[in-house]
Amino acid sequence: MTVMLEDAKAEGVSVIELKATEDGYLLYKSVGFEDVVAKYHNMKVVLQLLMWRYHMEEKITLCGDNCIECPRYIAHSEEELQKVSELWYWVD
Repeated sequence: MTVMLEDAKAEGVSVIELKATEDGYLLYKSVGFEDVVAKYHNMKVVLQLLMWRYHMEEKITLCGDNCIECPRYIAHSEEELQKVSELWYWVD
């Protein structure tokens, strides 16, 4: 992690922001990340699913997976996304 941060600094990156899970929180704190105190709350509302997802046969990305079938891509809530991230952590 520290090597990545050093490389980013050498490349001129000035700020790195992330959303940490409970499992990763202490690691990020240990290398210098700080909690962001903001005047505003991070919020969203999903009004409709993007219909083009259902009309595409496949969408292959850099990881080599077909996004249309990938549970990470089709998760509809933070809870679903958390379950998928736990699965991928153990599958590695």
